[in-house]
Amino acid sequence: MITVLLLSAMLIGASEVQTGADSADWSGHKIILTSLQKHQYYPYVFEQQTMILIDQHGHRDVRSVRRFSRLDEDGTARFVLVFDYPEEVSGVSLLVEQQPEQVRSSQIY
Repeated sequence: MITVLLLSAMLIGASEVQTGADSADWSGHKIILTSLQKHQYYPYVFEQQTMILIDQHGHRDVRSVRRFSRLDEDGTARFVLVFDYPEEVSGVSLLVEQQPEQVRSSQIY
């Protein structure tokens, strides 16, 4: 889903710039918001993801996560990211809520 958002955001940004819009007004945040407003998404999404973290020395660390997304009728988006692997972070969860007014809150459990 993130790949789709980024790809559609790039296309929207490119089409707006080509139509004469001032490119200085198009921040990354504005492009993503425009993409979200112009496209219809499923109200419930479940994904299993693998995160590969690489530090400045090239050391890799792998995390396995489950991502749950929900889009409510009022435009509120909720995301829960649950870490499953490695064992020392298993069960840690991140909850993010994005209100239609662009107010965002997040909590770690």
